[in-house]
Amino acid sequence: MSDPLEEWFATETFEAGGRALFDGLQDARDPADVHALVVEACRVQDRLDRLHRLSSRDDDTWGRILPTPDNPGEFVLRLGPLLQEQRQTEVVFKQLTAEIWRRRSAYDDDDADEEGGLADL
Repeated sequence: MSDPLEEWFATETFEAGGRALFDGLQDARDPADVHALVVEACRVQDRLDRLHRLSSRDDDTWGRILPTPDNPGEFVLRLGPLLQEQRQTEVVFKQLTAEIWRRRSAYDDDDADEEGGLADL
């Protein structure tokens, strides 16, 4: 019998960062909605990696330094849409991972309440 998570993963083609995240976040106990969040977080991880590669290049893709028209000795740094997209994507990534952990908290205690100890403090 095949693993449904691996079947779902077979349809995904993550890059190195997304695959590493998928391997780290994969949990067979996840219901479909949490697994979908994991897959989306991996996609966002790959997007962040691509944005980072673009923004770390030494060109004007990420921003420009421009002289101000009113004051010839003053310059303005104008950020391009690439860095704005990167910041917005980082926020989405944080929200996705927080939601994964929030939903997993319902079943992630491995029945520690029944074992006693400090797990439920």
